[in-house]
Parts: sequence; C-alpha cells; structure tokens
Amino acid sequence: MGKYLRSQGYDFPIELFVSRYRKVATAYRTKRYKNLQEVGNHILVSETLRMIGIGAKSADPHVTSAVEHYFTPWKITLAPDAHRVLEDLNGRFTLSLISNFTNSAFLNRSLNNLGINRFFDHIIDSLSIGWRKPHQRIFKHFLDLSGVKAKEAIFIGDDLNADIKGAKNLGIKAVLLKKSEDIESNSID
Repeated sequence: MGKYLRSQGYDFPIELFVSRYRKVATAYRTKRYKNLQEVGNHILVSETLRMIGIGAKSADPHVTSAVEHYFTPWKITLAPDAHRVLEDLNGRFTLSLISNFTNSAFLNRSLNNLGINRFFDHIIDSLSIGWRKPHQRIFKHFLDLSGVKAKEAIFIGDDLNADIKGAKNLGIKAVLLKKSEDIESNSID
C-alpha cells in the first residue's frame, strides 16, 4: 500500500509507512478481537498516514484505491464441493452468508467472480455491520434481515468460537464444518 500511495503523490519513506502500518494494524487487531468491533483497512491506512504527518481521511479516494490495490492479488477459493452443495440447497432454503471481512467490495466482487453470490439471499460482512462474529449483533442482523427466528435457523461455520459459539449464544442451531486439512490431520493411519 505504501508503494501505491507514493505512486499517487504521497511523500514518505516506505520503511516508515510499513513500520507505522504494522503498529496501527497490530493495535487495531488486538482491539478488534477483544471487543469484536470491526475496523476496515481504510481506517488503518488513514491512521498510518496521520501517524507519519499526512492528513488523509479514511474516505479519501487515494486511501480507498490503496486498499483496493492491496487486495488485488488476493483470491478467495471454494472447497471442492461448495458449488454443488449451494446448487442443491438453492431454492429449497433461504441462504445467507455471514463473513468476518474488512473489505465489503472485495468480498462481493470475489463471490461474484466465483459465481456463487446468486445463491445467497443476504450477504452480511462484519465491516458493513460494524461487528465481528461471534458478537451477537452480526447474528441478530442476519435474523432480522432474513425474517426467521433463531430456533428456525441453522448456521454452518468452520470456526468453533466465531461461528458456532456466536450462533449458539443466540439460540441458533450450529454445525461445525471441518476443513479437509483438519480431517486429514485428525485421521488415523
């Protein structure tokens, strides 16, 4: 991000930006996991720029572009059977996706590129809501948006704390989806 911002006319040593960004990101990450309030990457970048003496707001077009540039090489991939499972469930159930993610635009673009956004009635990300799983607010938002009661919903997730504990805290049935590497590492030879 530092190199990108320099290419947009910001004047600072790259090493200074990187060291300050790491400091800001670590502080916010600690805070984020402690109170579960989500903080987007654009906040981290603008805070870093302020620390090095450059006043840039989080909504500044260069900050937004820097974050998008940062995420450009990222690729979200699907488990081998995910598309087939979504196809099978499509139309039979109301499907929603809830994700702890700090870049809503990237998440939505990725789901579109994978061809799976069409399966979801609602796509909820922590940045848009302001709260990360397992905080009850993100799960309550899902319930409100989908119009179902907690006892009628089933949440499938791959994280015991964020997904399963978060859903169960509101009375939502929860299913832990084990990743293939978890299954392989727990297999008996």
